[in-house]
Amino acid sequence: MQAALNQTLTSLPKFEVRPKTARWAVRTLFFLNGALFATWASRIPAVQMERDLSNGALGMALLSDCPGGSHRDAARGLPQRSNWQ
Repeated sequence: MQAALNQTLTSLPKFEVRPKTARWAVRTLFFLNGALFATWASRIPAVQMERDLSNGALGMALLSDCPGGSHRDAARGLPQRSNWQ
């Protein structure tokens, strides 16, 4: 498996990425991530009222995505983060 991965990585085309371009890409992604999170976070009380959720039920709904991520990845055949080397 490692040999196939190395062969795939070495056969990929080489791109020169300038530091300034990479910096702007990272800034843009952080900005978009923050904007999307802020939009969702400001809607949480409205969703809670619309769905008639108690504080505990809302907390469990928000928390349930974290452990579910690893099961979702395993079901799709993606390696678990703890197994990456």
